[in-house]
Amino acid sequence: AGTMVLVTGACLFTRAIDHAMDSDPGFAIDGVSALVLPDPRTSAEARNVQVREWRVAIEAIHARVAFCDLAPFNGASMILPFRQTIEGREVTNAYSARGISARYFEVLGIPLVAGRTISDDPGRREVVISETLARMYPEGRALGQTLTRRGRIPDAGSVRGKAASSSPAGPPLPDAPDEVYEIVGVARDVPVRSLDDIGEVVYWPATAGASTLLIRAETPAVIAQIKAMTSVFFPDAGITVSSLRDLLSDSLSELVIGSRLAWAIGLLALTLATIGAFGVFAYMVEERRREIGVRMALGAKATEVIRFVLAGAS
Repeated sequence: AGTMVLVTGACLFTRAIDHAMDSDPGFAIDGVSALVLPDPRTSAEARNVQVREWRVAIEAIHARVAFCDLAPFNGASMILPFRQTIEGREVTNAYSARGISARYFEVLGIPLVAGRTISDDPGRREVVISETLARMYPEGRALGQTLTRRGRIPDAGSVRGKAASSSPAGPPLPDAPDEVYEIVGVARDVPVRSLDDIGEVVYWPATAGASTLLIRAETPAVIAQIKAMTSVFFPDAGITVSSLRDLLSDSLSELVIGSRLAWAIGLLALTLATIGAFGVFAYMVEERRREIGVRMALGAKATEVIRFVLAGAS
């Protein structure tokens, strides 16, 4: 009974993972790829100039691209404190922050339930917030409100690849003025770091060092063209392109390992239980060998003998 519980649990575990892989996260996965530049080998200032030139060149050859600090499902995030005014009270809360370009929602197919997307003009400080965050404002009056972040935005390179944190970021940089952002849009709630990570999110303009490119392409030729152009700007870097479906699969890797472990334990227990049951059954038959021989000598059929043995086992 215990063995069957283990095997059934492993089966349900695997089925849940398959269901998660085929589920709809609320935005486009198929047909969208992510190109992430490797860690810089130059100074931050030189890197930002290089990335800016690369971004301009990419946008010139393909319109269905967007830039961001962090790709979906990569497991990393910036958690930063924001000051806001709600019902006349000034409060400070920590939210997940994602740096994006204006086409981010268009490329991923994330609908805006109110307002518009941000502007790519670096002089305009605008943000789009998630539905969950917008519900904090009474009667849905989030548009036109402001969020204040003390100090400047951390560069994307300082958080890329790090594990996500549930605590606010460290103290702001000294002598940096507060940055006030206007809420211009509300986006539908979608997963951010992982498939089950849906919460308060602030989407703000991507920093100069944002070096993750999201590409919505119908043919592999477009991916190859963008990859070739990226290699021109970063000849010494290994350029890799991953589909969002692959990133989703990678985000579930720990669950897959757990599923395989559950199957291994369940099958091992089933094997041991089968061997044990066979041993007990063989011992019982051996104990009744003489009686079985007498019954067969008196004309009992093989099926009758088998029925007799099974009845005794039950």
